[in-house]
This record gives sequence, structure tokens and C-alpha cells, in this order.
Amino acid sequence: MAVNVIAALLNIILDYLFLVVFGWGLWSAALASCIGMSIGALIAFLPFVLQYLNLKITKIYMDLKLFTNIIFNGSSGFLVGISSSIFMVVANSILLDISGTTGVAVLNAIISIEFLVSGIIMGMCDGAQPLFSYQYGARNKNILSKLYKITFFTAALISILGFILVEFGAEFIIAIFSKDAEFIALGKDALMIFSLVYLCSWFVKFCDTCFTSTNQPMLSFGVAIISDLLPIVLLFVLVEFFGINGVWITVFVAKFMASIFCIFFIKRLQVA
Repeated sequence: MAVNVIAALLNIILDYLFLVVFGWGLWSAALASCIGMSIGALIAFLPFVLQYLNLKITKIYMDLKLFTNIIFNGSSGFLVGISSSIFMVVANSILLDISGTTGVAVLNAIISIEFLVSGIIMGMCDGAQPLFSYQYGARNKNILSKLYKITFFTAALISILGFILVEFGAEFIIAIFSKDAEFIALGKDALMIFSLVYLCSWFVKFCDTCFTSTNQPMLSFGVAIISDLLPIVLLFVLVEFFGINGVWITVFVAKFMASIFCIFFIKRLQVA
């Protein structure tokens, strides 16, 4: 956590210096991010070099079967990252045709708001993942079951609170990004539609974490395909039927379908 805080603060400081003090232009913002992340990576690597950790650097040993399993098990995360980027490009292109730059601005505002909720859940699930893996490997079923339940109910609570907050405060929240009347009118409705995703995205993330941490790559890959790759296709279909509202509801439809998939296979976790 300390490394992340240092890297983030360094990025903010360098952004100010490069943009405001030196006036270097937009490219310097990217440079600041690269420098902050690079220094953060170097700091994180120091404990291994100084041998402060129980986990130490040793001679390179390659187990091809294990390496292949690691790559396959992490492939869902790769797919999520790539699909999310492609989705934003396609969605922005469609919105430019439908509503111009206002629609693009609204989408980016909505994604920023959504990340405040999903970011907390992602951080919690990513932090819990090694705990899941350890207890699963140690065959401590009782402890593993308790960890599942704590993570499950905490993620659900955060998402439900986020949904309620957005539904009742959509106009106030969207107005933080711009006071333009057209932006607020479009953004309010868009945010209220998009916020439906809060009701099921937490469950998808929870299940994906459980599948990955217990070495079930086919299931986590299936979740990634439905929840993150499918929206790219759904965009064109839903926009055809619902117009601009099809863009706002696409992610929810995909996450809902992924939730059905997860419910069907969640029994493999044996937490009931």
C-alpha cells in the first residue's frame, strides 16, 4: 500500500511541476505517470534485493507445466484489460455519432463514478485472493468458507450502498463534472441507467476472484468473456433497439448474464 501511495503522490507532484510550473504540455502528464510508476516499481523491488522478505530471489527454475498453468489462470485478467479498452473506444465512437462530444464526456464521467465503487471491491477481492489461494491449498475449508462469506457480504453491501447513493443523488453527482445543462440532463438519466450494473458487478468480481484463486481458469475465463468481451458486441445490438440508452445499459446486461453463469458454477466453491 505504501508503494502505491508514494507512486500516486509522486505522479501528482510531477504532473503539477511539468504542466503548471514548466508548461511542458500534455505529453508531460504521460511522462509523470511513467516516472511515478517506475519509481514505485523500483521501491517495491528493493525488499527482494535487500533480502528483507521470506520470499527471496533464487536461481531460475522453469517448470513448463506450472508456467503454462499460471499463464492460463491469469488469462482472464488479460482479457478483461484488453476488452475494457476496446469497449471504451467503440462506445466513444458510437456516442460521437449519436450525441457528439457531450455523450463521450458523460460516458467518461459515469465510468469515473463507477470506478469509485468497483475500485474498492476490486481492491478488496484482489487483496483477498492470496488468502483464498492459501486456505484452499491448505485445505482449511472452514476458514476458506468464512473468508468467502466476509468478502461476499462486504462487496454486496458496498455495491448496494453505491447504487442507492447514485439513484437518489444522480443529478448532484453528475453536476460535479460540469454545470452545462445539456450535460447534466443527459448525464443524470445515463447515470441512473448505468448504475444498475452495481447490483451484479460485485458478484461477478467476487466469483472471478474465487475461480482464479482456486485454480479454475476455464471458469474465470468464461466470466471474462461474458462480462467484458461480450459488451463490445452487445453495444451494436442494444444501440440499434434502444438508441443512446443502449450504450448505458450494455455493461449491466453483460454483467447480469455473467452473474447467471457464475450462479450456475458457484457450487464448485462448496461454500453453501
